[in-house]
Amino acid sequence: MRNFLLALSFLLYHTLCIGQIAGSWIKTRVVFSNNTELPEDMELKYSYARYTFERDGNLYISMKYDSKGTAVKYVTDNNVLTTSLKETGMPLNCYKIEEYNDSSLVLLQSGRSGFDGNDCLRLFLTSEKKYTSSFTATMNDIFSIKGPDTIFVANDRLFPRYKGKGELFDVLKSGMPEQQSADMRFLATYVVDKNGLADSLHIIEGISKDFNRIILKNFNKIRKNWTPALYRGRPVAVLMTQEYRYFSSETMLPVFDFGKKGKDAIHEGDYGKALYYFDLAIKKYPDNVELLYQRAVCRGYLGNNDAACADLEKIKELGSNLGKELQGRFCK
Repeated sequence: MRNFLLALSFLLYHTLCIGQIAGSWIKTRVVFSNNTELPEDMELKYSYARYTFERDGNLYISMKYDSKGTAVKYVTDNNVLTTSLKETGMPLNCYKIEEYNDSSLVLLQSGRSGFDGNDCLRLFLTSEKKYTSSFTATMNDIFSIKGPDTIFVANDRLFPRYKGKGELFDVLKSGMPEQQSADMRFLATYVVDKNGLADSLHIIEGISKDFNRIILKNFNKIRKNWTPALYRGRPVAVLMTQEYRYFSSETMLPVFDFGKKGKDAIHEGDYGKALYYFDLAIKKYPDNVELLYQRAVCRGYLGNNDAACADLEKIKELGSNLGKELQGRFCK
């Protein structure tokens, strides 16, 4: 009986720990364990990240607000949270739960030496409810106004949720034949109205008639699988964007090579050399957000604030918030 009660108390405690942190959390800041700032070239410093803990022990980590994210398993033991691959159970990361309340969560991610090394990362997270409720729209967040109806532009604080199975990115191109190795782009917009109905698919840039037809067919299947966005507690219509990119090896191999050489040069502290390689990479892939961010950092370190600001503005035009905190420094 005593062993049974001990086992039961452990199960209840474990369930309580999972229940406490269940929900979605947004990273708002990340520092090293000694509270020193991350270097500017580490994209994690400013990139969007959402951690969704479910009560069944699944954790979804997403670097894009409109994606459910990558699924892993998690367990808690006292104040330590461990993640592992769903398929094999192979351990991934350990986190120490340093602080928790209804609206904030602080996790210390272990480094090469566990929780004692200076390479540990301290993640400050806020509940997604608090994060999104603090949003106040400006004129740049509005797509159109027709009478009493306003259509907002999706962002990481205001967006509808796809509630169907799988990732929307994959669902929309379900049944698509393998594409040839070539530089191609599909870009479309659509509106998810305040009733959660997706409509008004507008193909801005298509790839082929067959490609466009399959996207349209799949889009019509999932039109009702949405939860509308909420603004100030009320459902609103939001304009969404969907993009697919395909590249030839002649484009991507040099991009990977130049990008790697640029990042290596940053780590060596040679920002002039890094800038040279990022320029070459961006000539091949002009609207790559990560490359533009790294070039902005280089230009900022070299004192060319206007050029750094131009890269950050381009990132913003591409619909990403990466590096928005740097705009206050470089965009005077």
